[in-house]
Amino acid sequence: MEIFVRTKSYRQEYGFLGASPDDWWVEYRRLTTVERPGLIARAEGGAWQVLLTGIPTPRTDAADRRITYSVLFEGSGAPRGEDREVLIRVVRAWLDALADPEAVESGIGAGLDEHLAEEKIVRLLAAGAQGDVRPGVTRIPSLVEQPGRPGSGGLVGRSGRPGLSEPPDPPDPLDPPDDPLTDEELAAPAVAVRAVAAQLDPVPPPAAGASSVSVGSVRTAEDRHHLVAAVESLAANRSGFAGYLNIPRKAESAAQAWNHLAKPGRLCVVLADLPHQAVQEAKKLLAVRPDPDPEPDRKRLVRAAGWLLAALVLGVAAVAVWYLLRRR
Repeated sequence: MEIFVRTKSYRQEYGFLGASPDDWWVEYRRLTTVERPGLIARAEGGAWQVLLTGIPTPRTDAADRRITYSVLFEGSGAPRGEDREVLIRVVRAWLDALADPEAVESGIGAGLDEHLAEEKIVRLLAAGAQGDVRPGVTRIPSLVEQPGRPGSGGLVGRSGRPGLSEPPDPPDPLDPPDDPLTDEELAAPAVAVRAVAAQLDPVPPPAAGASSVSVGSVRTAEDRHHLVAAVESLAANRSGFAGYLNIPRKAESAAQAWNHLAKPGRLCVVLADLPHQAVQEAKKLLAVRPDPDPEPDRKRLVRAAGWLLAALVLGVAAVAVWYLLRRR
């Protein structure tokens, strides 16, 4: 299992710390924005990806904007042992924290800060910005809109904790490190995530498979538990999508998001920030939703009709041959 971490320093822009993944999440930009708290998980053919976004930290940048983390997990095949514990612990803790503002403030982001010092973040970001990373590690791209651009900005206000906004004598973010990054430095982001996960509550054995039809609310504990189970199902080689989408705020938009993402025979679980009544309305819209892809059914019917006609022709031919042979 690969783990990627994205954040910014006091002066530098957002970027991944170390290795950089493909920006596959842009496919969902009309359904969720990675500038705010959210979760996107998808799987296809045994490969799976889980992205947690908008995780706030106690740190602020030079413009007094709240700094956030994004954490990406990627793998092929079901995660086992420690990998499963890390993935599910972090996913569950993040979703539960979304229902408790105090937990968001003191949770995963604060834990990552304890293991990723400002100087370490500055060094990793500077190396990536200059392309000064080990072979096989790509240039660090931007994941979300940068500070100063439309739509960017802090998630919440200042933490009020002294000393966090002004680290002592930070190096020039445009200057690459004088010496190459070590393997230990490149591994630091993933090590930090694993260390934070070790402090979280353990998870139960794998849950039963999640429903293939579901819209819920991130405010409801049962729905959050259902989303955790869906993420685990995707990581266990089931294809589909699961996520907490932060753009839909009405029943209609939540249902439209599910309708857009759902495919026959595939897992699809969508949570949004909706009250109970809106969730019930959204589910009613799903109940009357037409088949998203009726074409395969038509093709199967045409194919079956073709085989039936061929069998009929062969049967008639066999009877004709038998009749001619009897006449002789």
